[in-house]
Amino acid sequence: MTPGGGVALIAVGSAVWVATGLVLWRKLPASVVLPISGAAGAAMGAGALLVQKDPGVGEFVLTMGALAALAPLNWRLLRGPSGGDAGS
Repeated sequence: MTPGGGVALIAVGSAVWVATGLVLWRKLPASVVLPISGAAGAAMGAGALLVQKDPGVGEFVLTMGALAALAPLNWRLLRGPSGGDAGS
């Protein structure tokens, strides 16, 4: 894939991640928004690696796994419980 594809993946992943946290976080339950936010984080990580020269398989696994876990955690810490969990 070309570096342009990596940049596009970063841009799309970032847009989805921000939209999930700012718009959908309070409207949908955690079972919906957490996987979306995690997938967006993994997409941003994959895009970042695609613009690098010769990233290894281990870098992909570690980066995508870490960002898939940390992206939803960031919104959870910043915004509190999601919409479906706010009442409990």
